[in-house]
Amino acid sequence: MSSTMQSRAANPAYDPLKVRLSGVTIAYAEQVTKPKAFQAGQEPKYSASFIAWGPRALDMNAQVEAAITAAATAKWGEDRKRWPRLRGLHKEPLVKAVSDFPAMMSDPPAGAVFVRAGSTEAPGVVDAQGHPLIKQEVEGMLFSGWVVNVTMRCFAYEQATGAGVSLGLGNLQLVRPGKRLGGRASAQSEFGPVSDEDLAEDGEDNPYA
Repeated sequence: MSSTMQSRAANPAYDPLKVRLSGVTIAYAEQVTKPKAFQAGQEPKYSASFIAWGPRALDMNAQVEAAITAAATAKWGEDRKRWPRLRGLHKEPLVKAVSDFPAMMSDPPAGAVFVRAGSTEAPGVVDAQGHPLIKQEVEGMLFSGWVVNVTMRCFAYEQATGAGVSLGLGNLQLVRPGKRLGGRASAQSEFGPVSDEDLAEDGEDNPYA
């Protein structure tokens, strides 16, 4: 199947610039609700990285490639020879190997890749049933390692420092918790229910109780 056909299949209301990824793993999840500027003078952005492997990695590559082509063609025309040397395509590609970024995910699956997307506007977030979540709910639930669905949109730009293509973050659906990235265990995995006996302690053995 061609990259365009795969993009159409994942994006039924077809928009050639849109990428819709399903069942991917989110990294740097805290930046979904807390925008961050990565350079001095840069406007803070809401952002995250999205990891895929196996068939989902193939889908990610196909969709991103199709969106890049559409964005670049809309800005610089059909003749690729007239395109400038683009950041995000010819250098620093948008789809990168997770193995090159060990701080993101230790011992990643073979062939795991990721894309990063950001926006100056906060993304809309819904739960697995499609119910909207407010910021406080997202902060209480989401961590790096969640499995999510995400939309993003490719755009082309030309600046004094060069030209390129990038991905704008759209909306998120939180599908289910996954294995937490970064090595820190969750509180739920380290503590079980407190026994009735412990709850009934009168504090005699603990001068601070």
